[in-house]
Amino acid sequence: MIAAPSSAAFATRRGSVSSGVRPDDLNALRLSLSFSGKALARNAPALTEVIRDLLAAPEFTRDRLEQLLRQRLAGLKASVVQSGNAYAERLAGAQVSPAGALGERFGGLSALNTLKGIVEGRAVEGQSGGISGLDDLLDRFGRIRDLILTGTPVLALTATEPDLTLDLSGVTSLFTGSAPVGRPAPATAPRTPQARTTDSPVAFNAVAFQTVPYTHPDSPALLVLSRLLRSNYLLKEIREKGGAYGGAASFDTREGVFAMSSYRDPNIARTYRVFRDARAFLDTPLGQRELTEAILGASKVLDPLTSPDTAGRMRFYSDQAGYTPDVQEAFKTRLLAVTLDDLRRVMDTWLTPDRAAYAVVTGRDPNDDTLKELGLTFDVQGV
Repeated sequence: MIAAPSSAAFATRRGSVSSGVRPDDLNALRLSLSFSGKALARNAPALTEVIRDLLAAPEFTRDRLEQLLRQRLAGLKASVVQSGNAYAERLAGAQVSPAGALGERFGGLSALNTLKGIVEGRAVEGQSGGISGLDDLLDRFGRIRDLILTGTPVLALTATEPDLTLDLSGVTSLFTGSAPVGRPAPATAPRTPQARTTDSPVAFNAVAFQTVPYTHPDSPALLVLSRLLRSNYLLKEIREKGGAYGGAASFDTREGVFAMSSYRDPNIARTYRVFRDARAFLDTPLGQRELTEAILGASKVLDPLTSPDTAGRMRFYSDQAGYTPDVQEAFKTRLLAVTLDDLRRVMDTWLTPDRAAYAVVTGRDPNDDTLKELGLTFDVQGV
């Protein structure tokens, strides 16, 4: 979408939009736009010039934009069946979490629908102020470029110590204002079970719960619970007994969303019963071994193996959002002290049926008498 000089000297050049949540408040969102690149130290000044050109004089061409959007649309359509569980989780999460609502808009089936509308030159149903086509999008790009330069940039440089003197003034001098960081307050989607139908012989089921922020005492226990349910309950019930390719539980410690899902699942109603019976599993004989394995699995989620440049970038973004080393160390300390009683307590408190949101991506209308027995009636729409 943006034309710029290319060079084999640069490993990557990219831009992204992301939202973040404050560690103590799930409703305090922070929206940011970032540009980044990676290069050998001797090519760093040239990389800085490329980033400057992207900001100062981007070239938006209609033909190239249309080509890229059509490629992106084809990729998203193909990914629906490949990653249907992720799309179902986003649909469910959008009903309980402001950050989840943004995530679904940026990377869920709503994004796919919006992109289809742009490529086809039509307004997207149900979205006020929607983009009506390529010309409208190009016009918005110009306005966004001007808005970006009214803000105050925050820069990070990951390099060896001798290379930390890189001159970045060519980038910083472009910014002329002090506009505040965007802090959106999106409404969550209506709490109605959602179904999206596509060309698939199997289903991708999901249920999501809004829980607590990162600094809440129950957050580490919820992360451990997700690992325990994934390894000791859902894989057995959904994959081995139910015939699905996979079953999973996850907890986003920053967005506070706990989710359970299934992948390429021949069942719908049975799987939602499995989700609802997860609490009963915690009353089965569980010992220190299962708990320790779950804690170790949760610890790996918090400390993944990364390259030095990725570690530096993650540290920078975390500090900007309030997830400082002290905050993260306090979380890890509480994580190591989690007990089985804590897991039962947080499930009784936060993962109750009245707090649940449901979504499924499937090849058929899921509504039948079996689902009605569970009190679920899905709003069905095509992808």
